[in-house]
Amino acid sequence: MDPGAGPVQRFAFHLRKLRTEAGGITYRALAQRADYSVTTLPL
Repeated sequence: MDPGAGPVQRFAFHLRKLRTEAGGITYRALAQRADYSVTTLPL
């Protein structure tokens, strides 16, 4: 993901970075915590 490609890509890049810094939480675990579908989160 190229953070220089635009605001959406930059936002996605930083979200991925935060997930990694938080211990690499998976989308499945994040979905359970946030009460969202696992398929909704990567969008």
